[in-house]
Amino acid sequence: MPYAEKIYEKIDGLGQKNSFNEESIYLRAFNLEKSGDYKKAGEFYSQLTQLYPATRYFDEAVYKNAMISVYALADIPKARENFEKLTVKTTFSPQVISSFYQLGLLAQWEGDLTKAKGYYDALLKNSGDSHNGIKALAQDRLKEIEEDKQLSYNLKIFLDSRLKKENTPIEMGSSELKVSSFILEKDQKVEVSVLANLPESGCNQVEVQYLWSGNLGGAAPIATDAVFEGYYQDPGTKEINTVIISPAGITDSSFIMVDVH
Repeated sequence: MPYAEKIYEKIDGLGQKNSFNEESIYLRAFNLEKSGDYKKAGEFYSQLTQLYPATRYFDEAVYKNAMISVYALADIPKARENFEKLTVKTTFSPQVISSFYQLGLLAQWEGDLTKAKGYYDALLKNSGDSHNGIKALAQDRLKEIEEDKQLSYNLKIFLDSRLKKENTPIEMGSSELKVSSFILEKDQKVEVSVLANLPESGCNQVEVQYLWSGNLGGAAPIATDAVFEGYYQDPGTKEINTVIISPAGITDSSFIMVDVH
């Protein structure tokens, strides 16, 4: 992937107008995203939708741009703007349905439970008989609201680590989150693993916990699991989050997206 980006940069450097068509802009953005260069990936996803508003990748590009804005760049207003671009649509793609969930999640985290409930209810209303995975997540959040409970602990810690102003200096990068495949077919197993790059501690092995959250493909990994397997029954873009905690506190938090076709 880094080599492919070098080639893209060389082509860019030639200064030729219209060097990249719709497909190549998407592939470049996708490549950057999967390489973890989220800021640059978001820029190309945005370029794609601006130059090709009728692109077949529109919903995916806008959704990923929103996810990058909120979870990589902590830019909630920009993320919300992009999620809302999708929720006003009348054709309910997986990314549109997931945007309702993400808007509800942001509202719930901010304490606006009425608004959060409205987004979750809209998700359930518009998802019909499909999108069962994201529907289950929305139902979990609604139950928390109805029972006056906080967000799921792992999910709250992840959101706090990415979005609270006092935590924004924590940058993704001291750990490596991997998946066995970025592009999945429905019901295809995917292995998710994380490698924590921790500081030296002499002869003693540092004990860490992994707080998993997001759309985990039906898996329920515990805090000692650095590896787990899951699978997805519905198409769309799925986010996997983790927070790594050592005895010194939060070491890193990161997310990764997989695409189910």
